Amino acid sequence: MIFGVSGLRPNAAFLALLTEGYIPIKPEGVRAIYLITSVVEAPIFGFDVNNDYLGGWDRGSWGVPPDFYNP
Repeated sequence: MIFGVSGLRPNAAFLALLTEGYIPIKPEGVRAIYLITSVVEAPIFGFDVNNDYLGGWDRGSWGVPPDFYNP
């Protein structure tokens, strides 16, 4: 299951709550992948979708793992 966070980049505390499993928002036994937008205030890339959260080739940005920003 992939969870995408678009818009403003979340702070470190919020990312820790998601990625460390303190907020159980997935079914048991399912792997969760968390991605955040690589461009601030941009939707995450998605094929054939165009709304506030997902955007196509002309507006969407790639989703990257949260640890990409905190090496």
